[in-house]
Amino acid sequence: MLSFLRSRLKKKTTADFAVDTFSDGQMRSKIWLCETLEELYKKQKFSNSPLKITILAGWAGLLSHLLFVRNQLPIKSIVSYDLDAQATRLAHILNSTWYIEGRFSARTLDINTENFFHEDTNLWINTSCEHFESHEWWNKIPSNEIVILQGCNMEHSEHFHLFSSPQQLRQTFGPWGEIFFEDQLDFRYESFSFSRYMVIGRKGLI
Repeated sequence: MLSFLRSRLKKKTTADFAVDTFSDGQMRSKIWLCETLEELYKKQKFSNSPLKITILAGWAGLLSHLLFVRNQLPIKSIVSYDLDAQATRLAHILNSTWYIEGRFSARTLDINTENFFHEDTNLWINTSCEHFESHEWWNKIPSNEIVILQGCNMEHSEHFHLFSSPQQLRQTFGPWGEIFFEDQLDFRYESFSFSRYMVIGRKGLI
C-alpha cells in the first residue's frame, strides 16, 4: 500500500498540488486551526513561550505559511515532515522567506517508521490523521506535550481512517492529560459534504 501511495504522489504535477493545497476545504480547515490556536495562546491556556512547532504530514507547507503570514503568534521555528519529496520542495518554495531566515525547514521522512523527534519542539500538529493506517507517529510524541490533531469523515482512496466526531478523534489517540479544545467544522458543497474535526490538548502518560 505504501508503494501505491508513493506512485500516486509522484504523478502529481505542481498544478495538481496548487489545486489541492489551496482548495476551500484545505484553506478553511487550516485558517480554523490558526484562529483557534491564536485565541488559546492569547488566553495563555497552555503556554506564553515562543512556539517551536513540528508539523507532521505537513504536505506542501500551507499551514506553516498561514501561521507565519498571519503574524499573530510568536513563532520561533517550524519544522514540517512529509513522506513526499515533491511536497517538501514545494513547502520550501511556499515558505521561502522563513526558510531563508532559518525559521522554517521541510524534511522528507516517513513519520511512522523513522525518528522525527527532536527536543526543540513545544507544539506538535498533525492535520492529516485520516491518512494514517498506523498510529506509530502518535506513539513517538512525548507525553505532556501540546498536540493539535485534525481528521475528517470524507471518503477518499487515500483516507484509511474516517472519524465521526471530535470525541472519536480524541479517543482514537489517547490518553490525554488535558483537553483545551474540540469541535468540528462542516463543509457543504453542491456535490458532496464532509466534516473536519479538531482536538487540541496535552498528551497524557502512556
